[in-house]
Amino acid sequence: VGILIGVETGDEAVMHLKEGKKGLTVPKLAHLRRRARELGIRLHFLLIAGLPHETRSSIVDTYDLVMRHEPDTIGLTVITPYPGTPLHAEAERSGWIESADWRDWGGHQVVMRTPHLSRDDLARAKQLIDGGWALVEHERRVGASPEVARLRKQHYVELLGWAYGLDAVRAQAQRKARALAAAVPLTVVIPTYNRRDILRKTLLAFSAQTVAPAEFEVVVVDDGSTDDTLAALAGLRTPFALRVLAEPHRGPNAARNRGIAAARGRIVLFTGDDMIPGPSFLEAHLKFHSSHPDDRDALLGLIEWSPEIAVTPLMEHVVSPAGGQQFNFAEVRDGKAEFNLFYTSNVSVKRSLLLRQQTWFDTDFTYPACDDIELGYRLRRQGMVLHFRPQAATYHHHPITTAGFVRRQRMAGRMSIVLTRKHPELAAFVHAGGSEHVDEAALERMLDAVLELEKPDLSKLGALRTGDESFATVYRRAVLDPLYAGLLDAAYRLGVREAAVAPFDVSIALPVHDAGVAQRTLTRLAAVTDGAHFEVIVVDDGSTDETRAVLATLGGDVQVVRNPEARGVVAAWNQAAERARGRHVVFLGAGASPERGWLRELVASADADPDVAVVGSAAPIAGKAPLLVRRDRFAALGGFREGTPEALAEVDLRLRARARGWRVVADRAEASPVEVVAP
Repeated sequence: VGILIGVETGDEAVMHLKEGKKGLTVPKLAHLRRRARELGIRLHFLLIAGLPHETRSSIVDTYDLVMRHEPDTIGLTVITPYPGTPLHAEAERSGWIESADWRDWGGHQVVMRTPHLSRDDLARAKQLIDGGWALVEHERRVGASPEVARLRKQHYVELLGWAYGLDAVRAQAQRKARALAAAVPLTVVIPTYNRRDILRKTLLAFSAQTVAPAEFEVVVVDDGSTDDTLAALAGLRTPFALRVLAEPHRGPNAARNRGIAAARGRIVLFTGDDMIPGPSFLEAHLKFHSSHPDDRDALLGLIEWSPEIAVTPLMEHVVSPAGGQQFNFAEVRDGKAEFNLFYTSNVSVKRSLLLRQQTWFDTDFTYPACDDIELGYRLRRQGMVLHFRPQAATYHHHPITTAGFVRRQRMAGRMSIVLTRKHPELAAFVHAGGSEHVDEAALERMLDAVLELEKPDLSKLGALRTGDESFATVYRRAVLDPLYAGLLDAAYRLGVREAAVAPFDVSIALPVHDAGVAQRTLTRLAAVTDGAHFEVIVVDDGSTDETRAVLATLGGDVQVVRNPEARGVVAAWNQAAERARGRHVVFLGAGASPERGWLRELVASADADPDVAVVGSAAPIAGKAPLLVRRDRFAALGGFREGTPEALAEVDLRLRARARGWRVVADRAEASPVEVVAP
C-alpha cells in the first residue's frame, strides 16, 4: 500500500503561496511520515523544482526535506508551463518561456526560467536533488558505509556551494590558479584514436618547428585506442613537452575537452593526428596572437592535402569552390572567416575565452561533423573574430574514398539536425538549397555510377587535347565535378531526412516490473546517458506493486506501455520496438545500471558503417547486456522470437541478421561499460 503526496517544495514560505500545496505544512508532513511508518504504508513524494517564487536556497530546503523525512520513493519534475494553465499565461506574459520545441515539454527537461532561477539553475537543481536521492537508494541497496557517507557529504557540500554562490568563487580561484600555472605560451591539443603511425609522423613534424621547444607543449588525448598507441607514445622522445592523457573511448569532442582542461598555455591550438604541420606552423600562430592580444581574436590556418599522398579528383573537388565540403578557404574575405570555417584541424584561440564557456565541444555530436561549427558559432556570438593566415599551414595526410566520403556526408546531414535543434536560427544556413531527396537505394545507384565513371586514368587522358585544354581537365569539369556535387548533396540530404523523420538517434527499450528498480534505472539513464538524442520506452510488464504510480509521474521523452499480465522480457522488447521512433533500438534489462558513455559507444559503432545491423557488447553475451539494432533491420527480421529465453533470443537475432548478409559487430570498447544489479 502506498500514498502519493504532492509535496512540491520544501520551502515553507513557498508552500503557503498559490503555487504551493495548500494546507500542507512541514509539521503535518512529519506527522504523516511517522504514522505511515507505523502502519507500513509506503510514501512517494511528488516534487517540483522551480516554482515561480523559489530561489536556489529553496532547492536546499527541498533537498533537506527529502533527506529528513526519507520517503520510500520520489518523483521530481521541473516546472513546466503547460498550455491552458495559469502558469502558461503568466510565463508567456513575463517572457519566461525559452523553448518552443514541444519535445522538451515533458517535465524532465527545462523549457523556461523563473524570476529567480535561470534554465541552467533549474537543470542543476534537478541534477542535484536526483543525485542526492540516488545516493540514498544506493545506501539502502548496499548498506551504510564510510564511503557512502563521504559521498553524501560531498554531494551536500556541492549543493550548498551552488546554492549560496560558492561555486562561482571556487571556479574563479581555480581559473586564476590555472592561469598562474601556465608554463608555456601555447598548447597543441590532439585527440587520437587508433592512428599510431600517422600520429608519430605528426609529432615528429612538431620536433622540426622554427620556434624553440620551450615555446609550446603538445597534449595528446588517446580516446581509448585499441592498438598500441599508448605504448608507442611511451617510447617516443621529443624536444618539446609532450603529455599523453589516456581516456575511455567517448569520441573526439570529449577528448578535446580533456585536452582543454589540461592545457597550460595561454593559447590553445586544435589540430588532428593526421595533420602534418609545416615548419613555421607554430611560429605563425604565435606571431598572430602576439600582435592580436584581445582574447576574442582567433586564428584559422591553411589546410592542404599532404604532398606524400595521391590526391584523387574527389579530394580536389571537396576542397574546391565547386564542392566546399571540407576546408573551403574560398569563403575567406579580407583575411576573416565566418564561424562555419572554425576547423579543428588548424585553429587557435585564447584559453581565457574557452574558460568562460559553460560547454566546450558539445558531446551530443556523436560524429565529427558540425561539432566545430557549433562551438565556432557560440564563440562568434560572444565576439570572436576568426582571422585567416595561410602561413600557418598544415598538411592533411589522410586519403579519402568516394564511398567513405558519401558515408561522411550522410552523417554530416544527421549532425546538422543536432546543430539546428540547438540553434534553430541556423536552419536556413545549414539546409539551404540542395537537390531532390533520394532514398538509400537511389543513393547506392548514384554511387555505383560515379565509381564506374572514376575508372578512366586521368593521367593518360591528359595526353589528349580538346581545344586548349587537356581531355582530363574537361572530363573532370564536365563529368566528375557535377556528379560529385549531386552525389554528395544527395547523401547529405538523405542524412538530414533520416534525422528529421527519426527524431531520436536511439529508442531505449526497458521492461520493468518493480517500482524501485524502474526508478533507479531511469534516474541512472538520465544522469549518465549522453552523446545521442534518445527516448526511453518503458514496458510495465504486469507489475503488482506501485510501479504504475511511479511511471505515471514520468514525462519528457518517455513512453509507457502497460501489460495487465506479465508477457516476459522478450515480448516486452518487441512491444517497445513497435513504439520506437529512433534510428536504432537499444534493448536493456530492468536491472541494467549503465556507466557514463555507454550509449555513445554503441551508436558510434553502428554509425561507422551503414551495413552494420546489430551492435552487441564486447563483453560475453548475457541477457541484460546492451544490444543495439537498427530499427529498420529489426522490423525486417520480424523482431525477437517470442517464447525464446532472453539470452537465446539475442543470439537468434544475431544469427538471422548474419544470414541476411548484414554485419553484426561488438562495440569499440574493450568491454561494455554497463553493469547489472539484481532487481
